[in-house]
Amino acid sequence: MILITRPKERAKRLSEILYKKDIPHHIDSLIEFKHEVKDKFESLNKFILISSVETVHSMEINNIIKNKMLNDVSINVIGDQAAALLNELGIFSINKIFQDFGNFKKFMDDQNIFQKIDYLCSDIISDEAQQLVDQGRLRKVVFYKTIPAENLSDATLELLDKDKIHAVLIYSKFTAITFIKLVHKHNLFKQAKQMTYYCLSERIARELQKNSLIECQVSSRPNQESLINLLKK
Repeated sequence: MILITRPKERAKRLSEILYKKDIPHHIDSLIEFKHEVKDKFESLNKFILISSVETVHSMEINNIIKNKMLNDVSINVIGDQAAALLNELGIFSINKIFQDFGNFKKFMDDQNIFQKIDYLCSDIISDEAQQLVDQGRLRKVVFYKTIPAENLSDATLELLDKDKIHAVLIYSKFTAITFIKLVHKHNLFKQAKQMTYYCLSERIARELQKNSLIECQVSSRPNQESLINLLKK
């Protein structure tokens, strides 16, 4: 059985896909998102980078999608899904779509871009992104918060205790860190070391492996479709 760790709504959608593929699974959402609702947002720089689908949802909640300020900025996006959602909401003037943050950073370095860029994101960002914030190349504009679970669910604890879960899907480094903390908290690290971890990126796999969770498989591309294809191999 595979453990799905995604936020609830996304986990439900993934569950529907796995059911159709006859892949046994169990949901325990290890993180949740809380949108920042603000009376007004400060003006944006000329170049913005949208970090995720969740950022787009938060922009919609805050009526940023229809704000005229977007007419005056270069819109750049991480991930095809975030770009597709922007299109659905009527935003078609996307400058570039990047596969992941590393792809974006390489573009910045290759093009010698040193103007400050607004990074529309969660309060939790990658080490690479934080480095650029510290260097003054990115301005972190928080649209939502990422909140970790405090415990594994009773159902998950029972399944782990009975060795019913053999694999875990991990979509972010923060989720990996949260999972590691929780299996230690519940004295289940021995069981965790026996499982396989399906990761959306090498960065996630490295975090798990440096904490002795060695058996990691990484999707060919950082998206859900590639990760599901990895499960079928």
